[in-house]
Amino acid sequence: MGEQAVVRELAEFAEAGRGELPPEYFAYLDYVEAELVARRLPEPLLDRGGPAAPWFASAGPSILNEIRLLLCTDDPKHAHVRGVGRSFVDAAVPALAAAVASGLPLPPTAAAAAVAFLLLSVLRVGAATFCQAMEAGRTPS
Repeated sequence: MGEQAVVRELAEFAEAGRGELPPEYFAYLDYVEAELVARRLPEPLLDRGGPAAPWFASAGPSILNEIRLLLCTDDPKHAHVRGVGRSFVDAAVPALAAAVASGLPLPPTAAAAAVAFLLLSVLRVGAATFCQAMEAGRTPS
């Protein structure tokens, strides 16, 4: 599957799930957009570590649980998303690695392989850390 096809499939998937988001989510996005257009940081970004946005306080645990099911289990509910994600990673990592590696003073093949390894490592370590935190009952901050 080509990179454009993967991006198109991800966009279609995201649009299909739009109707499942609570209205408060869209109100919050409108607020964030208005603040950014006015060249101001939205309050939750200014008060990092402070109270979460109201919609997240109620929906946050469910969102985190769905992310846990996606990343940390083989739950069939998210099998399609995992497949699309793997296709996207398979297409995106080499492209990103080549782009980053082109600026390094190393042979292109070696640099691209090293950058791809680092990107995949960051993704894997991040997912494993999230899963361990969720398993231990901690909420990632």
